Amino acid sequence: MKKRILSVILLCSLVLASCGGAAQTEDKESSALSGESSAAETQETGETRARDELAAADFGGRTFSILAREETRFEFDTEQDGELVNDAVYNRNKNTEDRFNCKIEYIIEPGAWGSKDTYQGLIRNSVMSGDDTYQVVTGQANIVLPLSVDYLYHDLADSRYIDFEKPYWKDGYTDNAKIDGHLYAVCGDFALTTLTMSNALFFNKSIMDKYGIEYPYQKVMDGKWTLDEFLSIVSDVSEDLNGDGKIDKDDLHGFAAYNNSINPFNYSTGIEYTRLESDGSRTITFPDEKAVDIYDKVKALCKSDAFIDTQKLDTGFDVESAMAVEFKNGKCLMMGMYLGGVEKLRDMDVDFGILPYPKYDEKSDYRTSVLRRYTITSVPTTAQEPEQIEMLLEAMASEGYNKIVPAYYDIALKGKYTRDAETVDMLDIISGSSWFDFCDIYFTELGYISDFMSNYVLGSANGLVSSFEKQRKAFEKNLEKLREAYANAE
Repeated sequence: MKKRILSVILLCSLVLASCGGAAQTEDKESSALSGESSAAETQETGETRARDELAAADFGGRTFSILAREETRFEFDTEQDGELVNDAVYNRNKNTEDRFNCKIEYIIEPGAWGSKDTYQGLIRNSVMSGDDTYQVVTGQANIVLPLSVDYLYHDLADSRYIDFEKPYWKDGYTDNAKIDGHLYAVCGDFALTTLTMSNALFFNKSIMDKYGIEYPYQKVMDGKWTLDEFLSIVSDVSEDLNGDGKIDKDDLHGFAAYNNSINPFNYSTGIEYTRLESDGSRTITFPDEKAVDIYDKVKALCKSDAFIDTQKLDTGFDVESAMAVEFKNGKCLMMGMYLGGVEKLRDMDVDFGILPYPKYDEKSDYRTSVLRRYTITSVPTTAQEPEQIEMLLEAMASEGYNKIVPAYYDIALKGKYTRDAETVDMLDIISGSSWFDFCDIYFTELGYISDFMSNYVLGSANGLVSSFEKQRKAFEKNLEKLREAYANAE
């Protein structure tokens, strides 16, 4: 995997470590918003961030219509309002327009999972009728990609102008989304949700201090943040806060999560359901001895008093907001949440920290899965002159990597929400270890098999092998069907 170097992180680490305090953060943010050089601009560490190598081009005033979802409008369509991230997005669009003599027009529609059928219908109906309505379609990963089996998108695998070796394209996605060499969607810093939807662990420092637990930062930096280390911390934390003689939803727990924040343990520990063979086929390799060990350990945690399933909290909130409330109220030591969920903690009085999900052992690399709400990008087959569109995407991804991502780190994330210098290093690791598993990329087409961990540890009374065997035939059939669909592509 390409090493993604965020030089702004390194600079800010030095600033925070040497000065610290809220006043320093406020001064830095004020300076950036007033137009003075920020860390994202000055690159004082000497590191050079990669940029595209596109030649000059003139698109003759062409308008590019891009479909984007209302729920993540902030990724694409913003006003210049003095807020650093919004301004970076606005300037990315304007700079691209000026560079190529073109116009970028966003068509915004509801695109969350509840609007899946309608959103897919917009894309499908446009292409099937032969209309060049959208030159680019973006959207939630498990809503946009499933249309690829209907051959609605250009194959971008051999794109002349998209340079997949650049760090602004997620190589974990590019490699694992390909089937028999075909690639119908791309994922990268074209959209900020590839970062904000990264799965992470949040911990309450006050509870850590109460239990005399050392913050795990150094363990992470030393490569010793393993599943066993995580379990050694959270498994012994539970407390009857209301004195009713039992541990329930009103008490203290070591770990709070729900299905979407349990599944990341599968990927962070290196478990994969399939192996890519030399002929392009996929062989089911799950479960092996390592998987049995991991799944049994996570299941034991989820069946203990140290765990609270936030899907069972009757609070009137959505499950993620309910979990954030539990965390803010000191009801859990750690919680699993996507990185952007830090915004739900903006009014938290107690200090908290952020960690990557643990790996299996010290010999392994960190892997950070990304919640399927992240944005991917495809080019409809009806789009004219796709080479120009490839250049547009390459330029916008490069600009996103160089300006939008640093802005998010520099101000919107670190300046507003995080509370210590060590978190900067944790964010670097989380950002630099993105992993997109094949079965999670093709979540819908493979019958939701990538949710198997949470279904098993939260519900199954059987052993891992017998539980998986009940789904093996359907899984094999879905794999074969998916490959056949791609094999028939022109």
